[in-house]
Amino acid sequence: MSCRPPGLRFCRQEPLRREAEGTTKNAGNQGHDQLRRPSALDNFKPLLIDVALPLGPYYVFREAFGMSTFAALAWSSVGPAARTVWSGDDARGGAWRRLTSGTAAGSAGCRRKERAFSLVWGVALFLECVARAVGAYTIWVDTLVWLGGVLMVVVMVATFVVWGAVAVAPMGRMLGEEAATVPAEPGREKAAA
Repeated sequence: MSCRPPGLRFCRQEPLRREAEGTTKNAGNQGHDQLRRPSALDNFKPLLIDVALPLGPYYVFREAFGMSTFAALAWSSVGPAARTVWSGDDARGGAWRRLTSGTAAGSAGCRRKERAFSLVWGVALFLECVARAVGAYTIWVDTLVWLGGVLMVVVMVATFVVWGAVAVAPMGRMLGEEAATVPAEPGREKAAA
């Protein structure tokens, strides 16, 4: 059941209703208006495709073909780079440009959340750097090798939780609202009259 009267393009209560029901639009079916709860695979698919998948080619290029680190990284990142360039959603891309350029109503709020996003990651990575520097002078190298990986995982998980609550969820709502309020194309009013 929709809360919007005829002729209105967007109702601010719809995203809230969907969020309360725990359903989202499936990003994989962009042409369909189905609502469903995303699976764990749906949530981790971008991470698997853009991070895990390029690791294999990196090691093949580096070890099997003897490429330099830079060359192996460059060649193994071709797939994720191409995927980024060709998988954009026009409505969301336009909404993002309007929000970040200052032309949308929610631009000020979006910019505040972007600053919060940067602050959370900056503080987290700075603290990890300090912990690693202190560890380099106080802990045995063999211990620091495995502890560095543990420290990175702890910092990343903690940052994802804080980052999601502080910036990602609110920015996602702003982006969805802005994408749903697409401005009329120039000349469309004249054609309708």
